[in-house]
Amino acid sequence: MKGRDSELWLVDLARAADALAAVEAATPRLSAEDELKIARVADSATRRERRAAHVALRVLLERAFGPAWRRVPYAVSATGKPSLARAEGAFSLSHVSGLALIGLARGGAIGVDVERLRPLRLSDERRARIERAALELGGDAALPAPPERRTLQAWVRIEAAAKADGAGVGPLLERLGVGRAGLRRDEPAAGAPLEVHDLALGEALFGAVALSAGTQVAPSRSFPLDRDVIEKLACG
Repeated sequence: MKGRDSELWLVDLARAADALAAVEAATPRLSAEDELKIARVADSATRRERRAAHVALRVLLERAFGPAWRRVPYAVSATGKPSLARAEGAFSLSHVSGLALIGLARGGAIGVDVERLRPLRLSDERRARIERAALELGGDAALPAPPERRTLQAWVRIEAAAKADGAGVGPLLERLGVGRAGLRRDEPAAGAPLEVHDLALGEALFGAVALSAGTQVAPSRSFPLDRDVIEKLACG
C-alpha cells in the first residue's frame, strides 16, 4: 500500500480454514493473546472460523507492514479498538458465519462491517432513526428499498464508521441522534472526518467500509484458498 491507499479482502472461512491452519502451524503469527481469546470460544465450529479469520488478518498485516509484527499483541483502546502500535496504518476485521471481511489502510483510519440477510426485531421508529443516521454517514447515498435490506445496509454503515472512529457504536449513535440522549449539535466528532462507502459483496450480504477522508477505496478481493498462495501473499 502507498500513500492513503486501502485494501479490502473477503475470506471464505470454510474453504480457507485448512490452508490457514497449515500456514499458521508452519509460521506462527498469532499472538498469545489471540490464541487465548480464540480458545475461549465454546463452539468448535465457531472457534475454527474465528481462528481462520485471525490468521488471515495476521497474514495480511504482515503483507502490509512486514514480518516484524508476527505474534506482536495488539494495543487495545478503552473502547476495544485494536491496533498495532507504531505500525504505519490501520486495520479492521468483521466476520459472520462462513465469511470474514478484512480492511487495511495506510495513513488513516479504517472500519469494515459485514452482515447476512436476517430478520430484525426493531420498532419502526428505531429503524427510521438508524436509517437517517446511515444516510448522513453515507453522504445521502441511497439505501435498498426492502425494509430488512434497507436497515441492514444502514447498520453496516454505522458499524463500519464506529470502528474507524474508535469511540464505539454508542457514542457515534448519540452524535447521530440515534442514541437515547439524542443529537447534541455542539458535540464534535471524535476523530478525523470519515467517508463511508457501501460494498457489493454478493446476494444476501451487506457490507460497508469507513475510511479517513481522501483515502482511496479499493475493490474487494478474494483471499486465496491454497496454502502456497497464502504464504506468497504474506511475503507481499
